Amino acid sequence: MTKVENLSDMYRICERKKMKGDNIVLSRILGISQSAAFFRYKRGVPQAVKIMYNIIMAREELIERYTKEVEEENLQKEKERVFVV
Repeated sequence: MTKVENLSDMYRICERKKMKGDNIVLSRILGISQSAAFFRYKRGVPQAVKIMYNIIMAREELIERYTKEVEEENLQKEKERVFVV
């Protein structure tokens, strides 16, 4: 995941990777309604776009980190099962 500084690149990435709950998180951070947050983001208000980008990047980092942990745990359990049998 490469961090970008250009607002239009951030917006483009957000449009590709945005998920349903991201707008809810954006509205909570901005302290405004979901529809107001959505329209600020859609209009390209820099603050809203940057926050949405950070929400998406943080979510992807969490998913990646915990997916690796779970895979490692499952692999370890599988190895333990093989030795028990």
